[in-house]
Amino acid sequence: MIVRCAGALLAILGLVVTGCGPAKLNENHTFTMEPGDVKYFDLDPISKPQTITVDFSSSNSDAYVYVLKDCQGDDGVNEIPPKEKIVASKNGKSGTLTVDVAAQTATRVLVRGVSQKTEVKLTMTN
Repeated sequence: MIVRCAGALLAILGLVVTGCGPAKLNENHTFTMEPGDVKYFDLDPISKPQTITVDFSSSNSDAYVYVLKDCQGDDGVNEIPPKEKIVASKNGKSGTLTVDVAAQTATRVLVRGVSQKTEVKLTMTN
């Protein structure tokens, strides 16, 4: 009985000491896009503020990459995202976006606007 209690106490102390920081984000995606295509990835809200970094590269065409907040449904998919949803954006063959995201904020990373068939590589980390 004492051994079980000591084990449980050590587990609880481990959580207190290390904290319960944001879940680790490390997503890599490679996909082919053609003019008119839109790709997006929704990131679940987490309980603490976090900084998200998005790195992208496109082989043959400039691409528009957006980080959006509080998206619902098709926000930004069928038209250019509304300004009040855009946290950061970049246009080019490659680039990095770094954004601070408030706690409990759903985030969407969206790629669109290529002018010819291209391969896009996208990495999202926190």
